[in-house]
Amino acid sequence: MSDYVPPRPDQPAIGPTAPESWVYEGRSYRIGSVRGQWGIWPKDPPGSPALEFYPQDQWGWNAAWNRLRELERESEHLPFWRRRGVGWVILNVAMGLVFWFGLLFVDVIVLTLAGRDISHQSDDPAEGAASLLVLVGAMAGWLLHSYLHASAKVRRIVLASVYVGVVIVGVIILAPAYPRT
Repeated sequence: MSDYVPPRPDQPAIGPTAPESWVYEGRSYRIGSVRGQWGIWPKDPPGSPALEFYPQDQWGWNAAWNRLRELERESEHLPFWRRRGVGWVILNVAMGLVFWFGLLFVDVIVLTLAGRDISHQSDDPAEGAASLLVLVGAMAGWLLHSYLHASAKVRRIVLASVYVGVVIVGVIILAPAYPRT
């Protein structure tokens, strides 16, 4: 058995790199002030050494704050497709386009099952309006599903609600443009 007793979580570690005071606490990391520098410490395990130090000036604060936010994001353990960043946003927009085509296909199936002649060529502006509505709905539903800070169950309910609503409204808008068979 060791005589070592870890410090309480609300108290900094003891030593030359221990913070004089905590300035900000996030979910997994905190910023403290030590000997004229900003430092970033992990919250767990208590008493851990600082990860990084920055000068205690405006530049140092901005650098420490940005690094803390980056570390916090990494600790969120989000699946890769839900992370923020230009590449992931572009990928999710592309996924929204794929779902747009899928939802338009569902509209066509519903219209066909409702006895509408979809082979009829229509110049009705309702087609464009319905297509635009389905596009906006497909994008909104998928981006909400991807970036909404909620449980997976809530995100799935939102996605299903938006998509079912978009299909219903799309069929309502498109039905008059296609004659009954």
